[in-house]
Amino acid sequence: MEISLQELAAALAKTDVLQGYVDTREGRILMIGAAGEAASFDEAAKRGEDCVERLLSIEDDWQRYVPLPNIYEEEIRSVMQDFAKKAPHDAGVALAEALSGAAARLRFRRTVQRLSLEGAWQAHLSASLQMLARDWCEENAIAYRA
Repeated sequence: MEISLQELAAALAKTDVLQGYVDTREGRILMIGAAGEAASFDEAAKRGEDCVERLLSIEDDWQRYVPLPNIYEEEIRSVMQDFAKKAPHDAGVALAEALSGAAARLRFRRTVQRLSLEGAWQAHLSASLQMLARDWCEENAIAYRA
């Protein structure tokens, strides 16, 4: 089975709030996390039960599922630093300054907005996520398609 690099990249972008797994048997990506807002308590409980059932099935057949890394703990800082290095000089300096200290992701995002670099940042982030997805597949011997 092959997984889609685009789908994997999209899943990696959500790993700060959801835990993801690749089902190596079916080539699917599973994202597990908060059920989100529901219309009623019963609906929220049902979503919670579905989540628990998924987690139990993953635990029962753990060799079938490969957990996705949280790129926001491991990789996002280097992606932001790379973007700052590629930016025009003044913008790059401002972006690099935003990355120092606590709450760097928030300051970086605000600096990107202030400098009107949202489009360039999204393109860079998308390309970086695709590369991270490909590298992760290769490290975990998971077949993929572009």
